[in-house]
Amino acid sequence: MRVEKIKKIIDDGDLERATAELDSLLAIGPSNIEALKLKAGLSAVQGHFVTERETWLKINQLDEYDLDSIRFLQRQQLEEREYLYFTDELPAGRRFLAYPKSMAIASLVGLGGCIMFFVITQLAKTYSVLAGNSVVLATFILCVVSPWILIIYRYLTSIVSIAVTGDTLIISSRLRSIVYRWEDLARICLAHHQPDPAQLSLVLLPKDRESPVVKVDLSHGTSSMCAKSYLIDEIAKMFANLERTSYQSLKINDRQLVTY
Repeated sequence: MRVEKIKKIIDDGDLERATAELDSLLAIGPSNIEALKLKAGLSAVQGHFVTERETWLKINQLDEYDLDSIRFLQRQQLEEREYLYFTDELPAGRRFLAYPKSMAIASLVGLGGCIMFFVITQLAKTYSVLAGNSVVLATFILCVVSPWILIIYRYLTSIVSIAVTGDTLIISSRLRSIVYRWEDLARICLAHHQPDPAQLSLVLLPKDRESPVVKVDLSHGTSSMCAKSYLIDEIAKMFANLERTSYQSLKINDRQLVTY
């Protein structure tokens, strides 16, 4: 089967079949760089970070000037630095910190709002329709107050850290910490999302159905977590049955969901 057909299978959401077809294709042509890149991407989507790394290293060995493999190696170096500088050693585990990414985005929105309000107040000197008290008040609320509410909300609710210890898994924001003992968790899944398989989440499903299900974004480019592959390795040490599955198959729509 050609790479284009395997891509179509991936677009249809059948990642298991796509993986099997890719393995068959690579068994015939192990130096097929296009197929290897597809395998690396598919491994990343499913959270198989070791396979992803090994595949990119093989691509780099086949073509040391391949730009995609060079970018991956650069990301690997960045993640190694994240592990050194954005994780803390605990007595029986490790704490992984998060970037304040969502708050930074909200801050940019707030800055844009302030600039917009300044521009409108300057235009009011020329256009009297903008100088009315109701217009000024509405503009101030829309451009200044609302973004600041968003900034405060993001500051309080964004994920701060995930602590992995011998006894517990602790997900913390500034408002609260969700603490699970390992024996309290029925499943821990690396869940890919369909029909867009580029999204990957860490999903914690407790045995008690009254307890919240926690979903943490691990997607490349959108996740706030530092050293993601190291985090998964640490969790796998404590919870042997780490699963990789589609998010739809979890069927958790009837349960309380906390998303980070």
